[in-house]
Amino acid sequence: MSHTQTAVIGGGGFIGRHVVSELLAQGRTPVVVSQEYSTINGADVRVADVTDTAVTAEALDGCTSVIHLAARAGGIQMHDTSGLYRSNRTVTDSVLEACAARRITDVFIASSQVVYRNAESPLEETSPIVSSVDDPTQYAWSKASDEVIAKWWGSTDDRRVVIGRFGNIYGAGAPYDETRSTVIHALIRRFCEAKSGSRVEVWGDGTAVRSFLYVADAAAGVVTALTHGEPGAVYNIDSGVAHTIADVARTINEVVGNELELVFDPSKPSGVAYRVGSVDRLAALGFEPSVPLHDGIEATIADFHNRANHGEFSGTLA
Repeated sequence: MSHTQTAVIGGGGFIGRHVVSELLAQGRTPVVVSQEYSTINGADVRVADVTDTAVTAEALDGCTSVIHLAARAGGIQMHDTSGLYRSNRTVTDSVLEACAARRITDVFIASSQVVYRNAESPLEETSPIVSSVDDPTQYAWSKASDEVIAKWWGSTDDRRVVIGRFGNIYGAGAPYDETRSTVIHALIRRFCEAKSGSRVEVWGDGTAVRSFLYVADAAAGVVTALTHGEPGAVYNIDSGVAHTIADVARTINEVVGNELELVFDPSKPSGVAYRVGSVDRLAALGFEPSVPLHDGIEATIADFHNRANHGEFSGTLA
């Protein structure tokens, strides 16, 4: 596989950049397909409007496999998600049609564990999926729909599609702004910008349980699923390790070292009470996370400070 070209749709994004690094480490030749140009060492970057099938197909010239990561997110702090479903569905349809035009048969489709119904035990890939009675977000509907279309697209004998359901991915290179931050990134910014001895608000009562996966491990999981996954199979890309939000906040507080007081606000949204993804299926392919939560938080805080020192952020998270 040393000279195979793998296109990473959305390779300029948070997870995408780490996937590119993982491909390079494994001797592959990554092609980054992105809406905007950005320098990514070792990668062939091609700018393309991925909502346009013909343009996307042209950008995939010479590629033998595709990792599709491009999507608008829909986190708990996002207020305006208008058009998100249509946007995500349009991109996925365009990518799959472009793959068909280029006769690319190996495709990884990114999904999310938000497609699962609420549960009280680790979520397996066969766990129930959301329906209209759950009042899913546009983001959840878009990911569930992507999975259906991807499985249909890959139902012919000459096509192989695998689907990865991301859990809570965090780490260096993440967005830290208020509307797009996931819980770890939002808390890291709050703690890092707080004055020593002050109070820091944590949404919810702290009892919600989540699993978290460092982004470099997530990238390894993506490439493992693409390389070794069964056609049509779904894989949780997660750590499988449960942590309460309170424990996460205390760990961040400890690493930041500003002796801050945690204030939990149950009136603020905190999502479902429990969401931890089982990783048994991906582990059977050889995947094993290597970054413990404490180490990952340390690396993420270092990343935040480095970017803040270079003037990347302005204002504070309210």
